[in-house]
Amino acid sequence: MNAVQNSMKNEGRKEDERCTEAKPALTLRQVICLVAIGGTKLLNGMMSGWPAVLPKMQEDQSRFTVTDEDVAWIISLMFIMGFVVSPLAGFVAEHVGPRRLLVIAMFPVSGFWLLQAFSPYLWLLYLGRGLLASTATVTFTIVQPLVVELCPLRIRGLASVLPELFHCIGLLASYLLASLLSWDMATAISAAPFLPLSLMVLLVPEVTSLSLMFIMGFVVSPLAGFVAEHVGPRRLLVIAMFPVSGFWLLQAFSPYLWLLYLGRGLLASTATVTFTIVQPLVVELCPLRIRGLASVLPELFHCIGLLASYLLASLLSWDMATAISAAPFLPLSLMVLLVPEVRLVRLGSWRTSYKFA
Repeated sequence: MNAVQNSMKNEGRKEDERCTEAKPALTLRQVICLVAIGGTKLLNGMMSGWPAVLPKMQEDQSRFTVTDEDVAWIISLMFIMGFVVSPLAGFVAEHVGPRRLLVIAMFPVSGFWLLQAFSPYLWLLYLGRGLLASTATVTFTIVQPLVVELCPLRIRGLASVLPELFHCIGLLASYLLASLLSWDMATAISAAPFLPLSLMVLLVPEVTSLSLMFIMGFVVSPLAGFVAEHVGPRRLLVIAMFPVSGFWLLQAFSPYLWLLYLGRGLLASTATVTFTIVQPLVVELCPLRIRGLASVLPELFHCIGLLASYLLASLLSWDMATAISAAPFLPLSLMVLLVPEVRLVRLGSWRTSYKFA
């Protein structure tokens, strides 16, 4: 145990000394790269908020008729494609490089939005939605490792929050466009930011590493949705959250390196479960009048968690910072017991869910 702790402390001290000795200025290219990588998460936010146009789409029958069953499938495509594409994205990124995969995925995004907006047939709208959902899954899988690899050490905590802020901006922008414009104009305007973003991504250098958290995400993400559908998302969340404090303490005080790997893997699996089922739970449980704002709440907590981790890491030793990270999860686990069970995902009331005053 002492050997593992001393080794990690020595590595941390050397890294701190390197950072203290030389703090290179943040270059313009680094700023552009961080904005480009973080900005790709705008797609995830806009995809989550785009179903707000569906009531207007059903009212407009000039091109095709959209039934309630069509609406259910259109909304579900985001999650369905996520289960299929997420494991493949990690495999492909490992072989061709995450930056190259991001370039390939982002360049046709504007065209996919326009395909949705002006498709003369319903099956083309399905195709555009499915392709956008696949691209959004790719960005979710590889953006955070790229940010961590490319940004300078001293601003890594702040830079890691940037993609989540773009996600929130995209979500709110979609609701705003849907409330002000017709469904096809709102969809077409959604294409605007992605052409310059695609060009900016070309400036991003290639990296090759992926972390254990994302490896576990590839494995667990498809299983989490299947299990939540059978046992209930709230029950799965309770089962996943209760041992989280213990996993953090296992990481903090593990006498062997393999136990630290085990704790990290278990935490990564739990994080994947929460990502998969939290947003549907929020949409199901919150009042209609605050549903748009409530959908942003998980992303804000994500940002707070990132900043808190970097603050603890800068002030405390690695084991104390890891142990203190366990503190909020025991009361959170108890609070989750108060959440009622819902079926994942109830789509029958979609019309009222996205109705604007």
